Amino acid sequence: MKRILLLSAALLVLLLPVGSCKKHPYSPGTDTPGGSDTPLRPGDGVTPVPDAVDLGMIVNGKNVKWASFNLGASSPEQFGLFLAWGALEEVEPGYKMPLGASVTLPADYDAAIVKLGGKWRMPLKEELEALYTQCNYEWDMIGTVKGIRFSSKKNSNSIFLPAGGYMNSVNHYNINESGNYWSSNINPEDYPHPFYTWFSIQYGHNVVSGNFSDRHSIRAVQTD
Repeated sequence: MKRILLLSAALLVLLLPVGSCKKHPYSPGTDTPGGSDTPLRPGDGVTPVPDAVDLGMIVNGKNVKWASFNLGASSPEQFGLFLAWGALEEVEPGYKMPLGASVTLPADYDAAIVKLGGKWRMPLKEELEALYTQCNYEWDMIGTVKGIRFSSKKNSNSIFLPAGGYMNSVNHYNINESGNYWSSNINPEDYPHPFYTWFSIQYGHNVVSGNFSDRHSIRAVQTD
Protein backbone atom coordinates (compact mmCIF):
# COMPACT_ATOMS: atom_id res chain seq x y z
CA MET A 1 0.00 0.00 0.00
CA LYS A 2 2.83 2.42 0.89
CA ARG A 3 4.50 1.69 -2.45
CA ILE A 4 1.29 2.50 -4.34
CA LEU A 5 0.96 5.86 -2.54
CA LEU A 6 4.54 6.77 -3.39
CA LEU A 7 4.01 5.91 -7.07
CA SER A 8 0.80 7.96 -7.13
CA ALA A 9 2.59 11.00 -5.64
CA ALA A 10 5.40 10.73 -8.19
CA LEU A 11 2.89 10.52 -11.05
CA LEU A 12 1.09 13.62 -9.75
CA VAL A 13 4.36 15.62 -9.77
CA LEU A 14 5.04 14.60 -13.38
CA LEU A 15 1.57 15.71 -14.45
CA LEU A 16 1.91 19.21 -12.96
CA PRO A 17 2.47 21.84 -15.72
CA VAL A 18 6.01 23.11 -16.03
CA GLY A 19 6.37 26.65 -14.63
CA SER A 20 3.06 26.47 -12.79
CA CYS A 21 4.61 28.53 -9.97
CA LYS A 22 6.17 31.10 -12.29
CA LYS A 23 5.29 34.76 -11.65
CA HIS A 24 2.88 36.45 -14.03
CA PRO A 25 5.05 38.08 -16.73
CA TYR A 26 3.62 41.50 -15.89
CA SER A 27 4.16 41.30 -12.13
CA PRO A 28 5.39 44.67 -10.83
CA GLY A 29 9.18 44.91 -10.76
CA THR A 30 9.75 41.84 -12.93
CA ASP A 31 8.88 42.80 -16.48
CA THR A 32 8.22 46.50 -16.40
CA PRO A 33 10.55 48.99 -18.07
CA GLY A 34 13.21 50.15 -15.66
CA GLY A 35 12.40 47.41 -13.15
CA SER A 36 15.39 46.03 -11.25
CA ASP A 37 14.90 42.59 -12.78
CA THR A 38 14.29 43.67 -16.37
CA PRO A 39 16.65 41.60 -18.55
CA LEU A 40 18.75 43.31 -21.23
CA ARG A 41 17.57 42.48 -24.73
CA PRO A 42 19.46 42.36 -28.03
CA GLY A 43 17.12 44.62 -30.06
CA ASP A 44 15.87 43.80 -33.54
CA GLY A 45 19.18 44.39 -35.32
CA VAL A 46 17.48 46.64 -37.89
CA THR A 47 16.39 49.82 -36.09
CA PRO A 48 19.23 52.40 -35.92
CA VAL A 49 20.62 52.69 -32.38
CA PRO A 50 21.15 56.26 -31.17
CA ASP A 51 23.86 57.72 -28.99
CA ALA A 52 23.03 58.26 -25.31
CA VAL A 53 23.12 61.98 -24.52
CA ASP A 54 23.85 62.94 -20.91
CA LEU A 55 21.91 66.07 -20.02
CA GLY A 56 22.85 65.86 -16.35
CA MET A 57 19.26 64.88 -15.60
CA ILE A 58 18.48 63.08 -12.35
CA VAL A 59 15.05 61.46 -11.89
CA ASN A 60 14.21 59.12 -9.02
CA GLY A 61 17.88 59.15 -8.05
CA LYS A 62 19.05 57.92 -11.47
CA ASN A 63 21.00 59.63 -14.24
CA VAL A 64 18.71 59.71 -17.27
CA LYS A 65 20.35 59.75 -20.71
CA TRP A 66 18.32 60.56 -23.80
CA ALA A 67 18.53 59.12 -27.30
CA SER A 68 20.10 61.43 -29.86
CA PHE A 69 17.22 60.83 -32.31
CA ASN A 70 13.69 59.44 -32.39
CA LEU A 71 12.88 55.74 -32.48
CA GLY A 72 12.95 54.61 -36.11
CA ALA A 73 14.95 57.65 -37.27
CA SER A 74 18.66 57.89 -37.99
CA SER A 75 19.29 61.60 -37.39
CA PRO A 76 17.86 64.21 -34.98
CA GLU A 77 15.60 65.98 -37.50
CA GLN A 78 13.89 62.82 -38.76
CA PHE A 79 10.47 62.04 -37.30
CA GLY A 80 10.96 58.26 -37.10
CA LEU A 81 8.08 55.93 -36.27
CA PHE A 82 4.60 57.05 -35.23
CA LEU A 83 3.23 54.34 -32.97
CA ALA A 84 0.09 53.74 -30.96
CA TRP A 85 0.83 53.17 -27.27
CA GLY A 86 2.15 49.64 -26.94
CA ALA A 87 2.31 49.00 -30.68
CA LEU A 88 5.55 47.75 -32.22
CA GLU A 89 4.76 48.65 -35.82
CA GLU A 90 3.07 51.63 -37.43
CA VAL A 91 0.37 49.39 -38.89
CA GLU A 92 -0.84 46.62 -36.58
CA PRO A 93 -4.07 44.95 -37.73
CA GLY A 94 -6.38 44.31 -34.79
CA TYR A 95 -4.37 46.57 -32.46
CA LYS A 96 -5.70 46.64 -28.89
CA MET A 97 -4.42 48.15 -25.66
CA PRO A 98 -1.68 45.85 -24.24
CA LEU A 99 -2.76 43.41 -21.57
CA GLY A 100 -1.25 43.91 -18.14
CA ALA A 101 -0.68 47.61 -18.62
CA SER A 102 -2.26 48.68 -15.35
CA VAL A 103 0.45 51.23 -14.50
CA THR A 104 3.45 50.90 -16.80
CA LEU A 105 3.71 49.48 -20.29
CA PRO A 106 4.90 45.83 -20.19
CA ALA A 107 8.39 45.36 -21.58
CA ASP A 108 7.18 43.14 -24.43
CA TYR A 109 5.14 46.11 -25.72
CA ASP A 110 7.74 48.82 -25.14
CA ALA A 111 8.92 49.56 -28.68
CA ALA A 112 12.22 51.05 -27.49
CA ILE A 113 13.08 47.92 -25.51
CA VAL A 114 12.08 45.58 -28.32
CA LYS A 115 13.68 47.47 -31.21
CA LEU A 116 16.80 49.00 -29.61
CA GLY A 117 17.63 46.49 -26.88
CA GLY A 118 20.28 47.12 -24.28
CA LYS A 119 19.24 49.61 -21.62
CA TRP A 120 16.94 51.56 -23.91
CA ARG A 121 13.27 52.00 -23.00
CA MET A 122 10.42 54.46 -23.32
CA PRO A 123 10.60 57.37 -20.86
CA LEU A 124 8.58 57.59 -17.68
CA LYS A 125 6.15 60.47 -17.19
CA GLU A 126 8.54 62.02 -14.64
CA GLU A 127 11.38 61.90 -17.16
CA LEU A 128 9.32 63.76 -19.76
CA GLU A 129 8.45 66.38 -17.14
CA ALA A 130 12.14 66.75 -16.26
CA LEU A 131 12.87 67.93 -19.81
CA TYR A 132 11.04 71.14 -18.95
CA THR A 133 12.31 71.53 -15.38
CA GLN A 134 15.93 70.38 -15.66
CA CYS A 135 16.74 71.73 -19.13
CA ASN A 136 16.60 75.03 -20.94
CA TYR A 137 14.41 74.76 -24.03
CA GLU A 138 13.60 76.82 -27.08
CA TRP A 139 12.25 76.35 -30.59
CA ASP A 140 14.94 75.57 -33.13
CA MET A 141 15.31 74.31 -36.69
CA ILE A 142 17.46 71.72 -38.44
CA GLY A 143 17.15 72.40 -42.13
CA THR A 144 13.43 72.95 -42.70
CA VAL A 145 12.34 70.90 -39.69
CA LYS A 146 11.12 72.78 -36.61
CA GLY A 147 11.32 71.39 -33.10
CA ILE A 148 12.43 72.07 -29.55
CA ARG A 149 16.04 71.93 -28.44
CA PHE A 150 16.47 70.88 -24.81
CA SER A 151 19.84 72.02 -23.47
CA SER A 152 21.39 70.80 -20.24
CA LYS A 153 21.72 73.24 -17.38
CA LYS A 154 24.75 71.30 -16.15
CA ASN A 155 26.85 70.68 -19.29
CA SER A 156 27.02 71.65 -22.97
CA ASN A 157 24.89 68.76 -24.26
CA SER A 158 21.50 69.09 -25.93
CA ILE A 159 18.89 67.07 -27.83
CA PHE A 160 16.54 68.16 -30.62
CA LEU A 161 12.97 66.83 -30.65
CA PRO A 162 11.38 67.45 -34.05
CA ALA A 163 7.80 68.71 -34.28
CA GLY A 164 6.48 65.76 -36.24
CA GLY A 165 2.87 66.21 -35.17
CA TYR A 166 0.84 63.05 -34.61
CA MET A 167 -1.18 60.52 -36.58
CA ASN A 168 -4.39 58.56 -36.22
CA SER A 169 -5.32 55.60 -38.40
CA VAL A 170 -5.81 57.86 -41.42
CA ASN A 171 -4.35 61.36 -41.13
CA HIS A 172 -1.13 63.11 -40.12
CA TYR A 173 -1.65 66.35 -38.19
CA ASN A 174 0.39 69.44 -37.21
CA ILE A 175 3.68 68.68 -38.95
CA ASN A 176 6.24 71.36 -38.03
CA GLU A 177 3.69 72.83 -35.60
CA SER A 178 3.71 70.44 -32.62
CA GLY A 179 5.49 67.41 -31.23
CA ASN A 180 3.86 64.50 -29.38
CA TYR A 181 5.98 61.97 -27.48
CA TRP A 182 4.80 58.92 -25.50
CA SER A 183 5.69 57.96 -21.95
CA SER A 184 5.43 54.38 -20.71
CA ASN A 185 2.90 55.27 -17.98
CA ILE A 186 -0.87 55.23 -17.81
CA ASN A 187 -2.70 57.97 -15.92
CA PRO A 188 -4.34 56.05 -13.02
CA GLU A 189 -6.90 58.84 -12.66
CA ASP A 190 -7.79 58.74 -16.35
CA TYR A 191 -7.55 55.02 -17.12
CA PRO A 192 -6.79 53.74 -19.72
CA HIS A 193 -5.17 56.87 -21.14
CA PRO A 194 -1.34 56.98 -21.24
CA PHE A 195 0.74 60.06 -20.50
CA TYR A 196 2.56 61.88 -23.27
CA THR A 197 4.11 65.28 -23.75
CA TRP A 198 3.09 67.73 -26.42
CA PHE A 199 4.67 71.01 -27.39
CA SER A 200 3.23 73.54 -29.76
CA ILE A 201 4.36 76.78 -31.35
CA GLN A 202 0.97 78.29 -30.58
CA TYR A 203 -0.02 76.71 -27.25
CA GLY A 204 3.18 76.00 -25.30
CA HIS A 205 3.72 72.56 -23.78
CA ASN A 206 2.32 70.10 -21.28
CA VAL A 207 2.40 66.49 -20.09
CA VAL A 208 -1.10 65.06 -20.32
CA SER A 209 -2.91 61.77 -20.90
CA GLY A 210 -4.67 60.88 -24.14
CA ASN A 211 -6.03 58.25 -26.50
CA PHE A 212 -3.78 55.17 -26.57
CA SER A 213 -4.63 54.48 -30.22
CA ASP A 214 -3.24 57.83 -31.42
CA ARG A 215 0.17 57.47 -33.00
CA HIS A 216 2.96 59.54 -31.43
CA SER A 217 6.75 59.70 -31.60
CA ILE A 218 9.06 58.01 -29.10
CA ARG A 219 12.34 59.37 -27.76
CA ALA A 220 14.03 56.56 -25.84
CA VAL A 221 15.99 56.88 -22.60
CA GLN A 222 18.35 54.80 -20.51
CA THR A 223 19.51 55.06 -16.92
CA ASP A 224 22.81 54.10 -15.29
